[in-house]
Amino acid sequence: MPMFVGKRASVLAIDGDYIHLMPPEHKGMFDSVKTTSFHVSAIRTCKVSKKLPSHFKIVVMKERDYKTYALEAESAKEAYDICSRIKFLIQVTKET
Repeated sequence: MPMFVGKRASVLAIDGDYIHLMPPEHKGMFDSVKTTSFHVSAIRTCKVSKKLPSHFKIVVMKERDYKTYALEAESAKEAYDICSRIKFLIQVTKET
């Protein structure tokens, strides 16, 4: 799903137990070409913003620090759906 990370367009992909933040298909001059991937077990929280319901944050444990990804979906419903899916994956991962 296309979305914005820090005012840059990105694509969020859920692939099994991994989440990938990829650059858009049509990159601009200042767009990053790096793909960030992390396992669902590294996610600490996923929350939809109360002030801006189309925005949500994913907090990930990276080595010894926490990394926060502030993302913007196309709508509030889409942000809620994404967070619900991620929370479900976290729950399933904890049970196994």
